[in-house]
Amino acid sequence: MKIVYVLAILLYGGGVAAQTTLQVVTKSVQKSLPWKPGESLEITCEKAEVEVFPAPAGRQEISLKAELSAKHPLLDSAKYDLDAWQLATSTAGKRTYVRAYIGVGKGRRLPGSNMKVKITLWVPPTCPTTLNNKFGKAKVEKITGALRLTGAFCAFTLTELEGNVSVESQYGNVDARQINGSLDLRTKRGDIRLRDLRGDCAIQSEFGEVRIEAGSRTGNVKVQANKSEVTLELPSAPAHDLYLSCAYGDLTLPTAPRFELEKQGNTQRAQYTKQHSKKVTVDAKFGKLTLSNGLGTN
Repeated sequence: MKIVYVLAILLYGGGVAAQTTLQVVTKSVQKSLPWKPGESLEITCEKAEVEVFPAPAGRQEISLKAELSAKHPLLDSAKYDLDAWQLATSTAGKRTYVRAYIGVGKGRRLPGSNMKVKITLWVPPTCPTTLNNKFGKAKVEKITGALRLTGAFCAFTLTELEGNVSVESQYGNVDARQINGSLDLRTKRGDIRLRDLRGDCAIQSEFGEVRIEAGSRTGNVKVQANKSEVTLELPSAPAHDLYLSCAYGDLTLPTAPRFELEKQGNTQRAQYTKQHSKKVTVDAKFGKLTLSNGLGTN
């Protein structure tokens, strides 16, 4: 375990009188956790930047590196608050637990520092992983096992995933690319950007912006959006049958392909059917639904 002290100067307001000198204290922790096929991983964090990558081929363990920090104008306060960081690992049955949290013991004051932690994990690719993070970021790349992700005020970046993925996010954006398994995504007050999807996708969005590419390799897509702006990017010749509904909002369609249109009260419906094996269904309320056909064949 190594502790490094760093002096940082941050300027607020741009003037000399507004200069504030912040003392930054960091602690680095590395661990290796045993793993066997059939076991899973559960990560719980707060104020964390979490990255999950595949372990090198053949390595049957979970490797962890954590960089914990406390930032405060007073060096003694930063040192004191750094001790509030708790990094705990444990195993119960076939599940390994990793927790990073701020723990205040009896007789200790609440931290007054800016507290952050960056956790990088190298996980056997097939290991099913659960991640819960608050007030931070999460990046997951090239994992083949199932993923279950939840977050509040946490931005998710997901790349080249093979297994089934479930995401539930509040006040956090989700950016996903090349998801080969099914994707179940629920967001509230967060934006969604999905590219190069290759499996089925189900989305529920409230108060956000949703942008989806649905190309020839994309599976079935189902979107339920409330008070959101939905943009669907399609090839000029869609590979899906399309069933669109927009209530109390704006529906914008390209000139081609030709849709069957219907309007009932404050609801507009558009349908394009060519007996494709896959379909896109969008149900939008109190928002915008826009189709764009400039996507490549994907």
